[in-house]
Amino acid sequence: MDDPRYVLLTEGGQIACTLGRTTPTAGDLSAAVATMAAAGARGWLAQASHSFQAGHRPLLAMVQPVNNPAVPFTTAAALCGRVAPDSGEFSA
Repeated sequence: MDDPRYVLLTEGGQIACTLGRTTPTAGDLSAAVATMAAAGARGWLAQASHSFQAGHRPLLAMVQPVNNPAVPFTTAAALCGRVAPDSGEFSA
């Protein structure tokens, strides 16, 4: 992936927040996950390509599930962007 960014992707395919270009610290990830949980959101920590401009769909690769998502990563990622071929799969 070109210039990947770490993001939190919700089950509905929305990017809840961008955590930066480097692996998020445990504290940053914990705070973001807690905010998602407080909102009742579940999803994944993922890497997204830099294609966030209008009309571009980011390429997404799963890093880890967050708050026990109930739908497959590929389903949520397809709603938001494109699924990286090596992103793996997670299902409840």
